[in-house]
Parts: sequence; C-alpha cells; structure tokens
Amino acid sequence: MLRGGCGVGLDSAGSGIGVAADHLIVWDAAGTRHLIAWPSVAGFDLEKKWSRGVGYLTLVLICNDGRRLHTSGCSFSGTDERSWAAARQMVRALESERLSFLA
Repeated sequence: MLRGGCGVGLDSAGSGIGVAADHLIVWDAAGTRHLIAWPSVAGFDLEKKWSRGVGYLTLVLICNDGRRLHTSGCSFSGTDERSWAAARQMVRALESERLSFLA
C-alpha cells in the first residue's frame, strides 16, 4: 500500500497529498486541508501549469461530485516526457490504492 505524501509530503506545514487507510488528505494552494473519503474519489488527473514562463505538471484529485482539487506541493518540474512519466507513475500508484480500497 502507498503511504506518505507527494512534493513536500506530510508535514506540519501541510502541502501535497497524503494517503490514509480510509481517506486522502489534500492540501490546496491556499493551504486548506481536505479529508476526502476513498468512496468519494472518482480518480486523478494531471494538469500542465505555467509559472514565470516555466512549465510543470500538477496532480488533481477528482471527486465524485465533480470537484477538482489541485494539490499544492505535488507537482513535477518540467513538461518533458520524463516529468510526464514520473507524474503518470504517481497517478497509477494512487489509482491502485483507490481500487484496492474499493475492492
């Protein structure tokens, strides 16, 4: 099972995404912590973002109610194939965790 965080990870400052036994912990750009129960998670996505002319990929949690929670601190620098591969690997791990919870 996947445990831990992405980006800065699980720390007192709170950023990124964390995996717990029955829910995900997502910190958004405003630093707000969201506890999302596994049954409320529809899936995950990646979005290409730009900041000061530099591209990066960020992880998005998709909720069953249509909300898209952008994770703060869970991004992959660059938009080249290597960054996409690392980001897709994270999405596959999270999706595997989601499916194992629902089984």
